Amino acid sequence: MREQPDARATSYRDAAKDLRVRASTVKHPKVRDEMCALAAEYERLAECAESPGPAKGKRKATAASIKGWARAQDFFSRHGGSATREAQEREVEKGARGWWEVYARDGYRLHCDWVRSDQEEQLTFSELPP
Repeated sequence: MREQPDARATSYRDAAKDLRVRASTVKHPKVRDEMCALAAEYERLAECAESPGPAKGKRKATAASIKGWARAQDFFSRHGGSATREAQEREVEKGARGWWEVYARDGYRLHCDWVRSDQEEQLTFSELPP
């Protein structure tokens, strides 16, 4: 039996599609690129929301993981967008503790330490200057 798509995933995919359509009409390359980057972030959020639960080896999107992406979007909006440098991540204790880092165009880094237990996820953010 096929599972119904997660409502959040559908919403994120619709937002990404809308942004891509709108971006195709924008003439300014920088604005168009930012809109496409945001659409890609919505696509990633949709994939996260659709991922199977822990029983299948992956975890579903949680309030904390979605909060992390929203925090990253806010960070990018204040620091000139995302850099071309690839985001980094590492699990220090498999499935229990780790970190990720994203980079802004102006050289700032957003570092997130995360801790996961059966009951909750905790995110701690730091904005680090160049």
